Amino acid sequence: MNNVGHNIFKIFFILFIIFILSLLIKLIFNNMTSTSSRSRVINQNIKPIVLLLDLDRTMIGDIVPQSEEFHIIKDINYELKILDKKTISFNFKRLQKELRENIIRPYLLKFLNLARSYNNVEIFVYTASEDKWAKTIIPQIEKAMNFKFNRPILTRNNTLIKNNNFRKSIKNVKPQIFKSIKKKYGLKNIEELKYITLFDDTKNVLLENRLQIKVPAYNYLYQIDYLRSFPDYIINKYYILIENRLNIPHSSNLNGFKSKYYNFMKLRSQYSDANNKKYKTDIYWKKVYKVFKQNIENTSFSKLIRLLNSI
Repeated sequence: MNNVGHNIFKIFFILFIIFILSLLIKLIFNNMTSTSSRSRVINQNIKPIVLLLDLDRTMIGDIVPQSEEFHIIKDINYELKILDKKTISFNFKRLQKELRENIIRPYLLKFLNLARSYNNVEIFVYTASEDKWAKTIIPQIEKAMNFKFNRPILTRNNTLIKNNNFRKSIKNVKPQIFKSIKKKYGLKNIEELKYITLFDDTKNVLLENRLQIKVPAYNYLYQIDYLRSFPDYIINKYYILIENRLNIPHSSNLNGFKSKYYNFMKLRSQYSDANNKKYKTDIYWKKVYKVFKQNIENTSFSKLIRLLNSI
């Protein structure tokens, strides 16, 4: 019995050693694979390639309903704070779900993950959206995708006004980009930032026009019910603030408001149903993914921009 017990112990000990060795081999292999995929370097002399991405209609659809809801809650909370009343919480978890399932453009994350797999590609958001709103919504988009953009977030504060229009400028944002990444690449001079391009749906929005990649606009609209966040007593007291934000004509009483509100919602829903059909099969970022993957390691930067503009 002692010999049998000893043999059984030896067998279990050998199996345990094999199990530990297999875990170590798997860990080493996974680490090598991860390092290999994350350390790919593009052929631009190991200089950073900076991708600037517009927000609205480029990375996401029409987010007006979600922005309106956010600002309605903000307006009502302002009044509640004056009265020292409990404020209404904005449901960011619900927003992230709506972003992930309905608003973020198809295949965007697939492209972002590909671009990020090269360790000399840097991805910044450059939007003409108002600064406070941009810095509210972009972290929610990041959480929805489990992806983080470079900082700083470039917003309306980083645009120039030309002929009453917000225009974007690489020259204008280069100092912020340089400051953000110079340590990683050991950059000594801002002129070493040679490879920068902007993906944007607005034609000629970039002053350095040859560096813009013109993106077909994505206007998918996910309509929501603005009243979903409010108990009845809040609607009863503050419906005029809701009318103000939605540009609904003022009502003299609650019934009048509800009649106008539901007519407004009916028209919005009809519009979104008709509008969204053409965007259900959008594959723009899938095409970008393919062109980027096929050309990024063996094509000049200027040619890559031309190829991406031909999509």
